Amino acid sequence: MSVIFGVCHMTLGLVQKAANEWYFGRKNNFWHVFLPQIILLWAMFGYMDLLIVIKWNTNFTGHEIKAADIKSTMVAMFLGQDIDQSKFLFYTGQSYV
Repeated sequence: MSVIFGVCHMTLGLVQKAANEWYFGRKNNFWHVFLPQIILLWAMFGYMDLLIVIKWNTNFTGHEIKAADIKSTMVAMFLGQDIDQSKFLFYTGQSYV
């Protein structure tokens, strides 16, 4: 829950920064600083939040050993490794993401 609140809090800070850049006429900073920051934030940590919500809503009763691990999924994504198909995936088609 704290990760989701943290991402929302960081997004609020970036939106306020973008509003200041736009108000003070620094539109170059808006396009070349704010936009990459918000895209990277939501591409990485927004995806992690999505995985958290999916894991909360998945019933692992009787299959606890096959429960997907968010940390190893994120590390594999950052390092560009393929996810082992023998392990449980969060959703169908995850290996393509």
